[in-house]
Amino acid sequence: MAEPAYRTFLERLDRIGRHVETFILVALLGGMIFLATAQIFLRNVLETSWLWADSVLDQMVLWIAMFGALAASRDGKQINIDVITRLLPSVLQRLVRIVLHLFTVAVCLIIAWYGLELLSASREIGDEFLGLPAWYFQSVVPGGFALIAYRYFVSMIREVLGLFDGGAAQS
Repeated sequence: MAEPAYRTFLERLDRIGRHVETFILVALLGGMIFLATAQIFLRNVLETSWLWADSVLDQMVLWIAMFGALAASRDGKQINIDVITRLLPSVLQRLVRIVLHLFTVAVCLIIAWYGLELLSASREIGDEFLGLPAWYFQSVVPGGFALIAYRYFVSMIREVLGLFDGGAAQS
């Protein structure tokens, strides 16, 4: 039997998102390792350092944390307490997952909204980082939470569709 068009579309979106997220995470981690190693070498061997490097590393930690959270959400590796849920019948388990995904989407969108307000305030006061507007670098907070909300929204849609097509859409 042919795969339904909606499922193929969702899988394609998911695959593209995974590749982009993984690329960004690997690039950030590689850059962070290189920069930290260079700083250690400069300090210990040449007795100098790049003044800006520690600040950049701090920002990279924030970005890696956000993309790490995004990767955890895409693979279902987030913190999950499902002792009671496991005892429920499969249809009720799916309904619980739908409600939890909806709640997660709502919380992430609220955090993204307030993150946008933080960016707006940062723009208004003219905050800078390395001579550039700081909000460029802070944009990972609302952007990351919006992407996590997107990920859970797609998972929620899969769960809802699974109610109607016999459970095949389970994430």
